[in-house]
Amino acid sequence: MREQPLNRIEFYQRGGGIIDVCRSAAVPRQGEYINIAGQQWKVAYVSWAIDSDRPWGTELRANVELVKVADDEVGPIKAEGESR
Repeated sequence: MREQPLNRIEFYQRGGGIIDVCRSAAVPRQGEYINIAGQQWKVAYVSWAIDSDRPWGTELRANVELVKVADDEVGPIKAEGESR
């Protein structure tokens, strides 16, 4: 069985420049959170592109737009009396 290639994922600050790039089979969805280099971001929008001009062939790319959130906005729910 032939293994499927991983998608290219480009992470952008919404209305700004690129933050990071990786390859993965999973792409975060709108409303989900992602931590990049110790900073917390929320996915605002995901769009897809097919890049057919690559030397190695056609490639599927996800463009993930992020908005910055407080680095302590996300995490496990703390139990009563527990500090974060």
